[in-house]
Formats: sequence, C-alpha cells, structure tokens
Amino acid sequence: MGSTDGGSYIAPAEEVSFDGLLFDLDGTIIDSTDAVVKHWHQIGKEIGVDPNVILQTSHGRRSIDVLQIISPEKANWDYVCKVEGLIPTLYGADATEILGARSLCASLSTTTPPVPWAIVTSGTAPLANGWLRILKLPTPAHFVTAESVANGKPDPQGYLMGAESLKLDPKGLLVFEDSPAGIKAGKAAGCRVLGVATTHTAREVKEAGADWVVEDLRSVVVATVGEEGGVVLKISNGTLRHSIPNRLRRLSINNRQTSEIRKEISLIKAKRPRIGVYISMAVATQFRAALAHRLRVGAEKLADEAAVCDVGDVLEDATFEETTAVVGAFKGVPAVVFPYAVDGVEERAAA
Repeated sequence: MGSTDGGSYIAPAEEVSFDGLLFDLDGTIIDSTDAVVKHWHQIGKEIGVDPNVILQTSHGRRSIDVLQIISPEKANWDYVCKVEGLIPTLYGADATEILGARSLCASLSTTTPPVPWAIVTSGTAPLANGWLRILKLPTPAHFVTAESVANGKPDPQGYLMGAESLKLDPKGLLVFEDSPAGIKAGKAAGCRVLGVATTHTAREVKEAGADWVVEDLRSVVVATVGEEGGVVLKISNGTLRHSIPNRLRRLSINNRQTSEIRKEISLIKAKRPRIGVYISMAVATQFRAALAHRLRVGAEKLADEAAVCDVGDVLEDATFEETTAVVGAFKGVPAVVFPYAVDGVEERAAA
C-alpha cells in the first residue's frame, strides 16, 4: 500500500460539486494486492517469466497489455477473461475493501435522486463482478471493463466511455484513481481526479496530476445531492496540491534574504495566485493548528486562498530563529510565508 511520502494529510476540508463520479476498482475501491501477486506468480510460472518482472509494470494496466509484452501467444480475451475470472474465487480471502469505499459507494446509490456513477477498470468483467460479489460491495449500473476498450490506461478511452455511459460531459466528472496510469487517463479525458494513495506514495500520485490526494476514501463523503442530479462531495484531510518553485526552494532562510522573499511575494500577489504558508519542523503543533485555523476563517489572509504544510524536505536545516525571522503578515506566529506557483505564475521571473 502507499505512504504519506510527499506531504502530510492536513489540507482544510472543502466541498466541491460534480455532475457524476467515475471509479477505478483495484486499489481504489478494493485492495487485492496480495491476490494479484499470487495470480501473477502463477501466470509467471506457467509462461516461464519471473513474476517480479511482471509485477513491476502490471498495476493499473490491462492484463492483455502486459501479456502482449511478456507472452504474446497468451494475449487474447478468452485466456485473460478465464484466468482473471478465477482470481476472486481462488484468492478472495486475500482481498479487502479500501477504507471508506463501502460507505461512500453505498451513499451514492441510496440518495434521492441517485448519484450518477460508474466503475472504469483495467480488469475484465469477470474479475470486476467477481470482486464486488465476493466482497458484497455496492454495484453501479454502469461498467467499463478491460475488454470494452481498444486501449488501456493511460489512454483516456475508458474514462471517456464512462462519461458517455452516464451521458455527462467529462469536464463535470470526478475520477477516483490510485495509479499514475489511471490518473493520467482521467486527466487526459478532461475530468478532475482524486488520487488515493493506497498503492503508490502521495508524491507519486500528486506528480501524476491528481487534483486532490487523500489517504483513503474515509476522506470523501456526500455532502448534498442536487434535485436534478449531481453531487457535492466533502473532501477532507488531503495533501496540499501545489509545489514550491525550484528557485524558491534554493533560498535559504536568513535575515539577509528577507527582502528578496518579500519581493517575490509582492510579484506573485500582483498576479492573484495562491499563497503558501510553509511552517518549519521546529514549530510546535499548537502553532501549526493556530495558523491553520486563521487561514480557514480568512483572518490575515494574503491572497485568494492559502494553505499550510510542514516544510519537510524544503527547509530541513531551518532553525527556529531563522524561521521566525520571516513572519510576513502573520505577526506573532512562527511561520515562513512563500508564494508557490499555480496558473502559470512561474513566468513571473521574466517580469
């Protein structure tokens, strides 16, 4: 399973509206890692290929695409559907649901009106239906499975077909994904993507292009449902979504460079970006919580939006004294205020 590498799950909760939802299955709704490992070990034994080589590239990809590389003679749908259909039966005890998946999926089907949702998976129909049956998980009315598409993820075809099945514009949909290939597919389809850091690190999920990154689906709940369809989701405990420009990463924090940092802030504020507040690891938890509270209620706000995170690998050597030297607008709170680049603001260096 994934890790928190790439940021703490401390982003403030937000409510976001979507016309419908598209879910990957394995790694997003269910965790069948152990079962899939056993499956590929068996396949590797049959075809004479090291299963560890297979497992390095198999997650998030269709089995037929993997077999086309390692054993082309086995790359046909009759074989793939047969062996995948056996996985839930043979290894069902090795799979479980992703935390929060059952309650979230159940809430989508029990609302009035029901929320439009579908599963878009790299697995075959026998595999997907087998897992939902074995784990007794809610089943959507619409599926896009591996044999439905000509090209697997990261090609967007699956998610475009998912949008078509719901009769909705991809731009209004949220994709739930765990793999970089799936995240890229969702983004290429024009959807927004929520990445679940279950099989990959939060950093890998974020770098693949996810708009939100959460640890598991307990961070997502249905807030309200529209009278004519659509849903407002409350997304909590995500990681921060934007990165610090490389040029600012190179700035060490000391009194001589305070003016340079403030100049950067002035330039970036002029273009109405977000402002990031990066707090030294030396700052106590109570100060971090206090600052987060200020930002959520808008007090001393520097721009349209603000965010809080541990500084971690950005300022590992910053001391408490160096950190408090650049307080910015947050008087009395030990924090370092940095602009971070969004919406093309990185071009400001040429201004």
